[in-house]
Amino acid sequence: MTKLFRVLPLLIYPLLLPLIFWSCATSYIEYHVTPNQHSLMAKEFFERGDYARALANYEKALSSYENEKNEQGVLLCLERMGWIERERGEYGKALDLFRKAYPIGVRLNGDAAEIDADLGDVYLFSGATQKAEDQYKKALSTLKSFVFKTSYSSPPSGEEIVSMIRKSKAIIHARVNLGTIYYFAG
Repeated sequence: MTKLFRVLPLLIYPLLLPLIFWSCATSYIEYHVTPNQHSLMAKEFFERGDYARALANYEKALSSYENEKNEQGVLLCLERMGWIERERGEYGKALDLFRKAYPIGVRLNGDAAEIDADLGDVYLFSGATQKAEDQYKKALSTLKSFVFKTSYSSPPSGEEIVSMIRKSKAIIHARVNLGTIYYFAG
């Protein structure tokens, strides 16, 4: 019976992993960006698992956002393209995309904790467990002073809500994956 409890997480974790990543995915509203035709099509293809068509459409959306000088749109596309390349096992390409997104995330959000967690995922998937752990810890360290407010004197602004959601997701993402690393390390 004890052996079953040791093996059970190994069987269940691969099934839960997509749900964990899906729950950490960031919506368009959190980027303050109006989706264009290509980003909407890309999202649909991504959700269906058609990564090649999703990637092609995100590349077109990226070009459009770059032409419009829409940094939020650029950030959205770079992160999503990084996710796709990670899922396809193209870890070098995923790292490049997340690294391109990093300074934009810092400039627009004051931190890039979500991208640190995404970089951790790429390292984790590629077998570089120590680098993954370092990235997850960096995400948590970046947000160590974050406090999730539970009371307000007036309703929070949309921007405040988005910031709280973004930061909370980054913390959850990093903690879940650090816990997974520690659990399987023994």
